[in-house]
Amino acid sequence: MATSCKMRVLVVDGDPLTLLGLAASLADVKGCHVCGAVGSARSARVLFGKERVQFLVMEYPLPGDDGLGLMHDFLHAQPAAHIVVIVNFDDRPMLERLLTAGAQAVVHRSDAPGALASAFASAMDGARFLSPHATQSMLASMARKSGGKRIGDAALLSEREFEVFFAIAHKLGPKAIAERLSISIKTVETHKKSIKEKLGIVTAAELQKRADRWLAAG
Repeated sequence: MATSCKMRVLVVDGDPLTLLGLAASLADVKGCHVCGAVGSARSARVLFGKERVQFLVMEYPLPGDDGLGLMHDFLHAQPAAHIVVIVNFDDRPMLERLLTAGAQAVVHRSDAPGALASAFASAMDGARFLSPHATQSMLASMARKSGGKRIGDAALLSEREFEVFFAIAHKLGPKAIAERLSISIKTVETHKKSIKEKLGIVTAAELQKRADRWLAAG
């Protein structure tokens, strides 16, 4: 049974059916009131202040937006707010990046339905939460790393470089990347040069292929 409102929750997911399912699931979680359910970072930003959002539940990555910027903007607007991120990948560096960026809980799409409620409760208590699948992914990745295998490309890049790399993976050109990140095209090219140096590649074509492989593996 749904309970009275305690935390105003905004749900963000690019898939309409998943969005409805998440909102319905959260509506029955104790202490949770879903004040909005939207499909994009842009729509979410509009609702931050308008709906006095206290809790953000979002998929990562978001269509047309890597999600890190949304998390940053949300915590800037609401420093005491909470964030639960839902993912569909097993990359340890990416999971660590989300936690570093401010996520209090990470849930994998393959987890049992109760994982989301557990994540919400843990975040409410001020504790970190990794769902069973996310925990196993972290442990498996740590084991691979200890065996000498290469870690994900994302771990080698700075936050801004990763945002550019992510945009390249989604086929955005320099002008579109500059507009999205509110930087100059020259700065975009500087970041691309740095990314190529860190990843040990030379040409733009190689960079695109590397970004494509990274995205496909996610």
